[in-house]
Amino acid sequence: MLIHGVALFWTAHLDNKVHESSAAWTHHVWAVTAYAGVLLVALPAVIGLTLGTILNGAEQHGQLTWWHHLLGATDVRDAWDYAFQRMERETFVIVRTDKELVAGRYTTGSWAGRTPSPHDLFLEEVWLLADDVIVAPMEPPYSVWIPAASIRDIYISRPPGEGDEGASDAEA
Repeated sequence: MLIHGVALFWTAHLDNKVHESSAAWTHHVWAVTAYAGVLLVALPAVIGLTLGTILNGAEQHGQLTWWHHLLGATDVRDAWDYAFQRMERETFVIVRTDKELVAGRYTTGSWAGRTPSPHDLFLEEVWLLADDVIVAPMEPPYSVWIPAASIRDIYISRPPGEGDEGASDAEA
């Protein structure tokens, strides 16, 4: 409605052009095509992509204001989303599952499900644990997918060699 309200003069001009002409509307195909292409396809796509980028950026920074909500933003994220969204790549995680502890490095090739999808976790690199301390990458290297239903706790850790190796920074 907003787009068509702004384009009201173009709509009225095109309507007059088509109806006042003694020729059929088919003589104005290019004008009608341009109108439809701009107002029904191009402009809504550009506005939607721009709005999506602005709202997504505000949601990622956790800074939604009243006007973001007015424009359609909703914050349905949970602690998991915040933890993995703000987590730096190349961060180490220790995951307590139903059966074991799994340590790995959350890299650019890793993935964490976000709300509303299940919070599965894929770690590109699995590391060895010794006495609950991250020691070294597995040899040969391998990855692991951990289904959301089996995850009990997640501990986000500094990389080995950066301060207290066994201390966790956050729990998701």
